[in-house]
Amino acid sequence: MNLQTILSHPEKKKILENLLAEKIIGEVKNFLETLALAEREIFCEETKDVGNGFRTRSLDTPFGKIENLKVPRTRYENFSPFFLEPYKRSLFTLDELIIAMYQGGCSQRDIARTLTYLLEEKYSPSYVSRVVSVVEEKIKEAIVSIRGKI
Repeated sequence: MNLQTILSHPEKKKILENLLAEKIIGEVKNFLETLALAEREIFCEETKDVGNGFRTRSLDTPFGKIENLKVPRTRYENFSPFFLEPYKRSLFTLDELIIAMYQGGCSQRDIARTLTYLLEEKYSPSYVSRVVSVVEEKIKEAIVSIRGKI
């Protein structure tokens, strides 16, 4: 059975998509764990600290949710890999989320309401508006740059 045949069957296509997603998430997880371990080694050399096992946590990525990510710990210092901010559970920033929602057609008030619900913090429509203004300006600059090259 070739790939074209598989993709023409919705059930088989869904199974293939799920297998591919699982594989990608697994590879991203392995990469982040390896990266964090290497970073801890460097951290320990610089601070004269020692490794002290691992803790696990979940992390939302653009590829999906990673469960049971092994995050290395140190004994004396408060080590955290560069890609994990304390209490942060995702790899995307607030500004990226706002931009994606705006590009998806959400109004500034809708975005502020959604962020308030999701993050339990008050993000005013004016904050969202300022971020959107910066994004719109960058888009305009990119369009002018592209037109200049054509």
